[in-house]
Amino acid sequence: DDKKADEAPADGSAAAATAKGGKTGGPAKRGENKVPEDTRVAALNAIPLSHLEELEKKMLHRQLDYERSKLMQRQEDAIHTFDEAVADLRREKFRLEADLKSADMKRLVLYQEFMLLKESEKRDNTLKQRLDSKLAERTDILAKIGECQQKLEMKKEEVEKLMEKKKQIMAEFDHLVEDANTFREALLKIFNRKIKRIKKKVKDNDDEEYDSEEEDEDEEDDEDFDDEEEEEVCPPGCDQALYEKVCDLREKRLDQEDVINEFQKSIDAFKKEKDALAKKQKTIEASLKQIDKEITEFQKEKQNKLNAIDVVITLKMHQMEYLVDGKLPDDLGSGLVFSNSDLRRLKARIKELIQEKAQLKRKQKELRREHIQLHRDKKEKELRIAELEARAYDVQMLKFGQLIDLDVLDRMGSNRGAEDLKEALRKQEQQHAAELAEWNRKIENAQMELTELTKENTACLAAVADLTHTQKQLESVLNNTQGTLFHDPMQQRRREIQERDRLVQVVNKQAKDIEALKSEIQVLRMKGGQVYG
Repeated sequence: DDKKADEAPADGSAAAATAKGGKTGGPAKRGENKVPEDTRVAALNAIPLSHLEELEKKMLHRQLDYERSKLMQRQEDAIHTFDEAVADLRREKFRLEADLKSADMKRLVLYQEFMLLKESEKRDNTLKQRLDSKLAERTDILAKIGECQQKLEMKKEEVEKLMEKKKQIMAEFDHLVEDANTFREALLKIFNRKIKRIKKKVKDNDDEEYDSEEEDEDEEDDEDFDDEEEEEVCPPGCDQALYEKVCDLREKRLDQEDVINEFQKSIDAFKKEKDALAKKQKTIEASLKQIDKEITEFQKEKQNKLNAIDVVITLKMHQMEYLVDGKLPDDLGSGLVFSNSDLRRLKARIKELIQEKAQLKRKQKELRREHIQLHRDKKEKELRIAELEARAYDVQMLKFGQLIDLDVLDRMGSNRGAEDLKEALRKQEQQHAAELAEWNRKIENAQMELTELTKENTACLAAVADLTHTQKQLESVLNNTQGTLFHDPMQQRRREIQERDRLVQVVNKQAKDIEALKSEIQVLRMKGGQVYG
């Protein structure tokens, strides 16, 4: 359309030029006189346009205006979209810069904490090694103590068994030499005598043989034995076989005593070892407590150092309420980071403190009035005491001629009659307490009996009601079934009256029983009131 619009004026100009040339004649065709282009265009523009050409020109202008507006709108949309994308990128850039800066600050804090922990690592490892070492020592000591205790229990069991064998030997001696035997005292002396003899090697339950050094030590203990060099002889008149059996029993007894002594020495050795281990355990426990204390103090010190490191907190502008003269100051060093919940709690606490203060003021006023009243009462009491003391002084001076300590007088002048009366009063109180308990028990029994009778009365009344209901039902049935039969109304009326009288008598009897029980209970209560009125 633009091409046609551009060509249309040219064609028209050409036609107009042809027509003009036709009027001037041939020189235009031969090109003898050339017309300038500007003149030709001006001449063509001066030619009036036709109606169709004007319409076509207006349509072209409208089309071009529309296309220009569309291009302008597209350009504005593109510019707006570009500006929004740039703003989003700018905001994202700021956000990323803030995150990077926050990450750098956190990394700096973590680096400071890492350096601090690295500095404390050596001491921490040292304390841990000491703790592990003491724990291992304690475990080893506890294992040794348990093993020693187990061996000690085994030795004690063996000693108990040997003591049982020794008792059996004594029982054999008692069975061999009875109490009625005239030589029992002499044979018992021979049986209990300690003699020097070659000790045998004894094996315990662990199959451990005692060496010669232990035997030498045992021989040194023979100083307590009876050093009788003369040969023992059978008491005159005693049976030789009985004497030899007593000597054999003595040998068995001595063997058992030697074994018991050896086990006792082992038990003593184990006890000493256990005591030594227990002391060592106490030392280790004390060391562990000290190490735990050092670890706790070191952890506190390390935590204090970690708490001393500055931590960066990112705040938004709406969270900043630290304003000076209506604007945010350049230096925020004197600011405080505080949570809103704690701030609300403190504001609420201010109101609570105001209320508490008002309550304390009211309480203070009440206490002040009470103090004033007590002070007045105190003065009155003091005046009363002074008056009574003056009267007591006058009475003592008139009666005794000097001041007497009444407390000392009461202690010195104890009255035997008063003590007897107190004892009698105490016995009477005990007797009255027993009687009161008995009457309380009787009252409880009577109340229980009354409850049972009340239940029976209630059951009887319920039975009367059921019988009455049954009678009415039977009467209605009889009336329905025998309505057509002849019946005597007076006889039926008499039966009803008799049944009613019988039921009234039953109810009256139960009421009398209840009244009798109530009166009995009232009498019992009155008796209790006379005793302790």
